[in-house]
Amino acid sequence: MTSKDVYRVGDELRLSLQATEDCACLLFVRDTDGRYDLASDRSRYLGLRKGEVTLFPEEGERLKVTEPAGTDELLLICAPRPVPLESISPADAAGAAVTVHSYRIVPRDQ
Repeated sequence: MTSKDVYRVGDELRLSLQATEDCACLLFVRDTDGRYDLASDRSRYLGLRKGEVTLFPEEGERLKVTEPAGTDELLLICAPRPVPLESISPADAAGAAVTVHSYRIVPRDQ
């Protein structure tokens, strides 16, 4: 997903995403303190096409690495069709896949 394993606070993060099937995805970030935030736009799922590389964020947008230092994780959750987070059911989860990627954040001066 990310091009590096270590980022400094303030660096820009760019992700390369690729899927084996067409799917709708949501991207979450779990920070060092264990908080989860939705990195992708909740009203617009990331649409991945089978075999195509998709960059996130889109051209012209920026995703900045922020404090605290430590290890963050990216969770990419994909399903054959968009799944409503407010009312997910076992049927919605059929065919879903989750990818996890970790990277370290260090202070800017390191």
